[in-house]
Amino acid sequence: MTFLLGCAAYPYLEICFRGYTHWTMSLTGGLCFALLYAIDEAMPDLPSWQKALIGALMITAAELAVGSVVNLWLRWNVWNYESLRLHFLGQISFIFTAIWYFLSCLFFSISARIRRHFFYPRKA
Repeated sequence: MTFLLGCAAYPYLEICFRGYTHWTMSLTGGLCFALLYAIDEAMPDLPSWQKALIGALMITAAELAVGSVVNLWLRWNVWNYESLRLHFLGQISFIFTAIWYFLSCLFFSISARIRRHFFYPRKA
């Protein structure tokens, strides 16, 4: 379920901010949301700020991996962050890592609700 949520949410965010997206962002978003959910499940007692930091770094790493394949290796030119400050190889910008931190905070709140509603529902 979180994979499908990520498949929809990640490209939606990109469309809102950039005006367009690419199908690879749907798969990347699904993977990232599923991994964030796994982090939340595996480390329930970890403070939220630490989970969000792990999430932000994980999303940044996923963007670097996907960008290295689709942009540098396959030369599809899906995105290029060379014009942004704090970029690495034009594939990631640490400015976005900060954004991913705050979005991870939001995701972990949603994740808890999904888990409570679907996996640990209240008994009548």
